[in-house]
Amino acid sequence: MNDKWSAEQTAAISDVVTRRVTARIGIFFDGTGNNRVNSQIGADCQALIEMNGGQHIKECAGRHVHPGSSYSNDLSNIARLVDLYRLQRVAENDSAGLKVYYPIYVSGAGTTSGGRDSVWPGQSFGRGTTGVICKVENAFRKLETVLKAFPHDNPDCVLEALELDIFGFSRGAASAKHLANEILKQRAGMLEPILQSRKVRLSEHFSWRNGSVQLKVIGLFDTVAAIGSFRDMGNTRDASNRRVNLYLPPGCAQQVLHLVVRDESRRNFALNSVLPEWPKEIVLPGAHSDIGGGYPPQMEESVLLTRPQSSLVNRDSPCEAAPCWKNAQALLRRR
Repeated sequence: MNDKWSAEQTAAISDVVTRRVTARIGIFFDGTGNNRVNSQIGADCQALIEMNGGQHIKECAGRHVHPGSSYSNDLSNIARLVDLYRLQRVAENDSAGLKVYYPIYVSGAGTTSGGRDSVWPGQSFGRGTTGVICKVENAFRKLETVLKAFPHDNPDCVLEALELDIFGFSRGAASAKHLANEILKQRAGMLEPILQSRKVRLSEHFSWRNGSVQLKVIGLFDTVAAIGSFRDMGNTRDASNRRVNLYLPPGCAQQVLHLVVRDESRRNFALNSVLPEWPKEIVLPGAHSDIGGGYPPQMEESVLLTRPQSSLVNRDSPCEAAPCWKNAQALLRRR
């Protein structure tokens, strides 16, 4: 923020404002195909279908019960975590002084709350209006709303410090890293225009120079950016994640914790590690969504596996018509 502007703006309200407050805000980025609003809609639709003897319910519009969509997923661990984060809009005193707390939830890549999933390019390549970077832009819009609401709930207060906790799963973890880097840009980042707004009430001491904005905890679940583009022929398995800043420099936050899975096939889920800069990268048994969550609790699946095969087909072709599908079926019949 502009220190000169900050001093001028706060001088105008110094006569009526006496209390200085720290805002602690948690920002939670869900994983690809995960959306807590859609999960609830899907669960409600499934309950309606069961109550009506399995008949299709008009209000559920096919997509709400389609297997593999964000409506058929259970709540992820990010969606559960955001409900555990403290919400306290009116400043209260604790051992560290006056504080307010806000959780912010951002739906996963490839999803829109109440809308259709973006299989391409959102879920496939992590790009477009529901991609990794656009989700970060969405997070800043929500952060702006929270900061502008602060004076309404606390008319006699100014913000003295802003503390951020950032969490993410899968591509949401990539968004979390990218948002952290936007904060680290200070005046050149996406937070600066928000702090410049006259609707955001800052104390005269609030400045980048004084360390008024701090990254506290960055919690990541199996970071997989998997950004594809025409430049790399849609390859989501390489190290190219254009425009997404995944590097977390030493000392950028008070703590960085990364939970990664041991048993995932990394062909399509290439891990973006935080090592060696941040040593708390803990390996746990299971696959990608075993630690990120989202598997339907009542779903059972029987699968037969062959070596990966691929075919180039028209976008509207049924899966069963693809040569690779037929070859895999033939291999399985011989076993």
